[in-house]
Amino acid sequence: MNFALNFQYRLKTLVEKKNQKLQNTYSIFPKTQQPIKLILVKTFRPFDYILIFLILAVSVFLMRNSFSKKNQIVHIQTQNEVYEYSLDKDAVYKVQGPLGWTEVQIENRKVRITDSPCPNKTCISKGWSNPIVCLPNQIIITLDEEGDFDAVAE
Repeated sequence: MNFALNFQYRLKTLVEKKNQKLQNTYSIFPKTQQPIKLILVKTFRPFDYILIFLILAVSVFLMRNSFSKKNQIVHIQTQNEVYEYSLDKDAVYKVQGPLGWTEVQIENRKVRITDSPCPNKTCISKGWSNPIVCLPNQIIITLDEEGDFDAVAE
């Protein structure tokens, strides 16, 4: 009888030591008695899953609306005037600057300068970018959305 109790006691201590080693290696904090998997599973409640789903649904909705095509306008500012053209219509426009005529091309909802009388032609080498500035001929081209608001107003 004494042998059986001694064997059970030794077996129990061996199992406890083994569990303690496993818990120490898999726990987040040294004093925690549960492995990581058990801690993560026990922290989520049904309401948490509903909240996570709602946050994901709202974020997908907002991202879908932000990537939709809005009516964009090309603003071409010269020394004396400001011109506005739709980005939806492919066309070539000529704008007068102090040095001469600058040719602006709108194609595939993008804008670029194709010809300019400026000496260094940096504005032509910018390609399809936003904004485009031709300093010698004093022309600035920017893209804006129609009815554009700042983040606070939206």
